[in-house]
Amino acid sequence: MIESELYESEKVFKVLIENISSGVAIYETPDKGENFIIREMNKAGLRICEATRKEIVGKNLSDLFPNIENFGFVGALRRVWKTGKPENSPTAFYQDDRVDGWTEMYIYKLPSGKVVAIFDRQSELIEAQEIINRKKIEYELQKSENEKSVILESLLEHIIYQTTDNTIIWANKAAADSVNSTPEELIGRKCYQIWNDREVPCDDCPVVKSLKSKKSEVCEMKTPDGRIWRVAGCPVKDKDNNIIGTVESTLDITEKKMAEQKVKERSEALSVLNKIITLGNESTSLQEFLEKSYDQVLDIVGFDRGGIYLYNHETHHNQLVLHKNVHPDFIAAVEDVDIAEGLFRKVFDKHKPFYIEDFSQFMEGSKELGIFSVAIIPLRSKDEYVGSLNIGSPVYQELSQNELELLMAIGKQMGIIIQKFESEKLLKESEEKHRKAYFQANLYRDIFAHDINNMLQNIQSSTELSSLYLSNPEKLHTLKELHNIITEQIERGKKLIKNVRKITKIDDSEVNLERIEAFRSLEKAIEYLKNSFQARTVDIHVNASEKNFYVIANNLLLDVFENLLINAVRHNNKSKIEISIDISKDHLENKDCVKIEFKDNAIGISDYRKTNIFEKGKRRSLKGKGMGLGLSLVKKIIDSYNGDIRVEDRVKGDYSKGSKFVLIIPEVP
Repeated sequence: MIESELYESEKVFKVLIENISSGVAIYETPDKGENFIIREMNKAGLRICEATRKEIVGKNLSDLFPNIENFGFVGALRRVWKTGKPENSPTAFYQDDRVDGWTEMYIYKLPSGKVVAIFDRQSELIEAQEIINRKKIEYELQKSENEKSVILESLLEHIIYQTTDNTIIWANKAAADSVNSTPEELIGRKCYQIWNDREVPCDDCPVVKSLKSKKSEVCEMKTPDGRIWRVAGCPVKDKDNNIIGTVESTLDITEKKMAEQKVKERSEALSVLNKIITLGNESTSLQEFLEKSYDQVLDIVGFDRGGIYLYNHETHHNQLVLHKNVHPDFIAAVEDVDIAEGLFRKVFDKHKPFYIEDFSQFMEGSKELGIFSVAIIPLRSKDEYVGSLNIGSPVYQELSQNELELLMAIGKQMGIIIQKFESEKLLKESEEKHRKAYFQANLYRDIFAHDINNMLQNIQSSTELSSLYLSNPEKLHTLKELHNIITEQIERGKKLIKNVRKITKIDDSEVNLERIEAFRSLEKAIEYLKNSFQARTVDIHVNASEKNFYVIANNLLLDVFENLLINAVRHNNKSKIEISIDISKDHLENKDCVKIEFKDNAIGISDYRKTNIFEKGKRRSLKGKGMGLGLSLVKKIIDSYNGDIRVEDRVKGDYSKGSKFVLIIPEVP
């Protein structure tokens, strides 16, 4: 009976030692601390040392590990053997041709003179290094059974020896401390009742599995208090190979798992932010970036709808610039919102996310429009608010704190990229504006200088001739002609200055359009023409299907008509100038228009000149009369009306028979 009990006790001890996760080695010295012989080592120790029991047991420590003296371990063994005081050897790195790694050791001396080392191989996480601290053994063991018990009591792992029906026979102090009990209070109770508050064994319990498989089983389990455990079950067999119980070893790995999860989440967050940055670099426009990055955000959090707002600093409004899977009625209600006051001031917080599981608390009827849970993330570039990222779901949907933190990080990165696009746009617009202004200034200078020079030369020539004829009464009619030339040149100068001012005004500001009656403006232009060219015979016919034609224009329409009529006279060498004006309604490109055709019998415009006659600065020759800013002004005004102008031959195929200018201006009822 005593022999059987001793066998069972020895068996249980070996099973306990063999199945803990820490390495355990027992040394003795035959020569008073000069050398240390390994007498025993458990499975974890053999795994750490990368050796078999046959290769280890009975061998000299220094022979097995040639660099052990440099490691510092042998010195610690000698001190503990001589003084009997336990030592905690700090983590150190050992390396030889066969094995290497970081190892931490705890060393103490048994009453028998043997020295015990408990050791662990350490591993590093990205942000957290888990080093399992082993509890110091503060008292001496007496012999055999006491030695084994103290080893088990010193472990942080929960060690439980139980029967085949999960009844606890023995438990170490760590196991009892975890439930604020003593080891004696756990004996006779079921493990699943104590740690999981269950009436039956836990699902996938490794202890139950080990009884069925007759081998060690390991798994990770979570207790109701949220802690995570590494649980191992190992069957204990008698000398006849019959299972007489099981050893359960349990280690709290909650902190390790949390560190691993944190590293994983941060790694995923960095990956997402890198994708956002890459999209910002690859996108050719702000809209392209918003569309692609928004799809990424929806995929990350599992929402399927929402949109992006950009902030208008002048109006303090958020304007919806992108939306996906949102009901039109919902869009109509929120596409332009004032975030400075009222309800939306809270919803669109400039500094922190707004998340609500039921948005109908803020907006009645939102559920019916497909919006239930909503998260609104501010888009910020450093200290500046640039807009909001909105995500929604048609059903109840939760967002974890980690997901909200990730969305905030995404919002900051998107805000930086959005501001970059906006800055580049403003810079490009500024460059284009200055380039255009520089070109216009040079163009107007050249045209203005040329035309004014021609006018002054005409005036000078007329003045010189007048001085010759002043004393000759027979040349009175010639003096009148010269006077008319001078007067005409002065009027041309006034007109040129007026045109420069008008075309510059169109270049520098937005054009305000209104409902204009075109026929009335045409009549005024005809009257102005007849008064300006009283010495010429001008015959004008207007053919109109109606008397009233309303178009989208402004008071510059009068300048358009005057320019076209004046050109028809100035560039006409016929004794009788004939101008025909046809007005009709038309329907072009899905819109109602008024078409006005000016036909003349002037010198005409060649096909070559037709291609650039409306372009500023495109003149026949700086030595010729040119058309000043007239036709470029006409083209610019008509473009501002969203209309069109073109020039054709009055007689198709023969430009010398005169020209036909066709105006197309949008009609308004």
